[in-house]
Amino acid sequence: MWTSMHDCMDGFDITDLSHNKQLNSLVYSGVECSETSLKNGIFILSTRSDCRGVVRRRKNTRSKLTRKNRKHITYDPAYDSGQKVYPVNAKTSGLYVEILERLIQQYEVIKQLHNRVFVLRFDLHLAEYSADNGVMTRFMRRLLPKVKRRYALSHVGYGWVREQVNSVVPHYHCVLFLDAGKVRSAEIILQLIQQSWLHENTRNHVSIIPAPFKVADSSDRENQAVYRFSYLAKVRSKGKRPDQTKDYSCSRLS
Repeated sequence: MWTSMHDCMDGFDITDLSHNKQLNSLVYSGVECSETSLKNGIFILSTRSDCRGVVRRRKNTRSKLTRKNRKHITYDPAYDSGQKVYPVNAKTSGLYVEILERLIQQYEVIKQLHNRVFVLRFDLHLAEYSADNGVMTRFMRRLLPKVKRRYALSHVGYGWVREQVNSVVPHYHCVLFLDAGKVRSAEIILQLIQQSWLHENTRNHVSIIPAPFKVADSSDRENQAVYRFSYLAKVRSKGKRPDQTKDYSCSRLS
């Protein structure tokens, strides 16, 4: 049987949830914090074409980027989606541009639909090794209909990445993009996540970071939310998988 614990992983504290731990004992708030804190300072945005330190969503810039595992790597501290220049967490290992693009594109679709976006981060850990990502496909098929029914949502955006370092089993970092006009707290969704993940194997567990959600309802909060989930695109910890197994997936909203 798994029990609750606190640990430190990839630079932030985590709380493990299992069927032995009651979610209603947790308190969630909109406290502003990030997995890797955005340090105080001045961040200058520019629409000039000669702006440096910004990777843009344009194919002709990719030839200048480092490549690994057939993906492009950026170390730039900002990303230009075409709609906005966002600060991103490219420190240390850099970010895979393809993953970052997909995550931000799905976020922006939900933003266009609902204006205010509820961004929820959580991690999933397997009790047993899996060579493919079938477990994630089944998890999403169970979770998404439950979330849509509970909150009467027509669209849910998501992204996940597969990572494995020294452990014999991989783990998944995940993010959900939801209508903040209907979703105002994380407790119920985390219960649905836990139920859906443990359905696969009761020895699996869910890790919740402190203050797991952010409501992107202003430019500053949006920057904080994007900076935080850009962590999923980091290069470190990816690639330890069979060649035919993908290391990320996102919803396909458009």
